[in-house]
Amino acid sequence: MKHHVNSQGIKDLVLSEIVNMVANGEYEVTIKKLPKTRTSLQNRALHKYCLLLAEALNLAGWSYWATLLRKPLALIKSKRVAIYSQPLNDFQNGYLQALVDIEDSLPKAQVDWTMELVKENFWKPVQVSQIGKESTADADTHEYTVVYENLNSFTGTNFGVSLPWPNKDSDSSGT
Repeated sequence: MKHHVNSQGIKDLVLSEIVNMVANGEYEVTIKKLPKTRTSLQNRALHKYCLLLAEALNLAGWSYWATLLRKPLALIKSKRVAIYSQPLNDFQNGYLQALVDIEDSLPKAQVDWTMELVKENFWKPVQVSQIGKESTADADTHEYTVVYENLNSFTGTNFGVSLPWPNKDSDSSGT
């Protein structure tokens, strides 16, 4: 049995199980402090940062190109994952190039960046590459800094857009 003690009720349950445990050597009890995940303030700051970054990208003239026909794009992406998981031979390299060409030929719509697009297309890929966690809710409190610094460096270098991390003491205008 594994319990994450995050309330008095669960703590009472665990203590009851330990007290009622038969002392016959068949049990091992391990207690460890889990890292603290993001705070609600960090969550709000993340969403504010993504919103400010979206606004800054739009003001700088960078658009998001939404690929239409999502099913073909999903297929292409799944095939890319399968191909990249092992060394590529000549056939696979040609196949990959064909997939890229197909994706490039799909119709696209130029749209403004939104908070959600920034979070899904910038923040989450950087987060997965830097800390190995898919969900922003799973990031530890100190890991947001790692993701932010890498993403801010990327957007500064590639788009000329660099923003400070929002904090409750600033107006977080992003200008």
